[in-house]
Amino acid sequence: MATKTQSRAGKSSRSSASAKKKRGNFFSALLTALGRGLSWLWMSVAGVLGATVRRVGSDARELDPAHRRDGRGLTHLALAVVTGASLWFGTRGYIGRWVDFLALGTLGRVSLVLPVLFLMLAWRWLRNPEDVAGTGRLSIGMGLLVFAGSGIWHLANGLARPGDGNASMRQGAGWFGYFISAPLVAGTGTAVAYVLLSVIALFALLVVTSTPLAMIPLRARVLWESMRFGFQRGASALRAKDIDEDLGPRVGDEPFEKVVATDRDDPQEDAAQESAAFAPEVLDEDAFSFDTDDAPTGEIDVVPAVWD
Repeated sequence: MATKTQSRAGKSSRSSASAKKKRGNFFSALLTALGRGLSWLWMSVAGVLGATVRRVGSDARELDPAHRRDGRGLTHLALAVVTGASLWFGTRGYIGRWVDFLALGTLGRVSLVLPVLFLMLAWRWLRNPEDVAGTGRLSIGMGLLVFAGSGIWHLANGLARPGDGNASMRQGAGWFGYFISAPLVAGTGTAVAYVLLSVIALFALLVVTSTPLAMIPLRARVLWESMRFGFQRGASALRAKDIDEDLGPRVGDEPFEKVVATDRDDPQEDAAQESAAFAPEVLDEDAFSFDTDDAPTGEIDVVPAVWD
């Protein structure tokens, strides 16, 4: 009797274990299918959005699908929308509260520029996905701008410390601005810290605009002429002064499109044409013709040679 009871208990435990395993496999398959569906939906929306943005200009319509980094562009666009809605318009919700907590706590008031930066990166990935180097340069430059701007803003707002409270830290540049500015002030003083951060900010602007140091006077002149006489004249001045270090002041001159137009489809025909071009012109073909019947040849006197 005890043996039958034990066997029944064993069968019931095995059946319950198999039922739990089946339920686990079902939920695992359901989550996998849900994840694949969301991934497909995300990439589909990214593809449609990327194609729409590329239709703004005719030069970006025929891009290699391998170069279309639409997913990154859509991700940055989503970040721009979420951060802008939370930081600019004060929308609240589960995600909005987290964005507010992380962005304001980390960057303080400097976090208000995050939506603009995300939007710029989204446009770069969607509009020029093949220019990876340019997008990387822009990302580095914007990161340096945020770094230097956070330090300068935190210094300008009185160098708030954690002991001053969250409100004071958020009015500055948050924890990020504090960790940048506090060591500089402690090591070099406030004035030198301003100078160092300003130099970093200037370098970041040069990286973002892709401007070498040697081109700063020319760009300043172009900007001044653009403000005085309009954009067209300023741009023409920039093109006129576009001097390359190796090639000299001739950079920008339009070269000859083609020096000599030749057709090399038939080499024999080309050789015949060249021979005809350099051959002497025959004025009268009859001058070199002889009729042996009308003009017989007479006797020829042979003069013996005299040898000394």
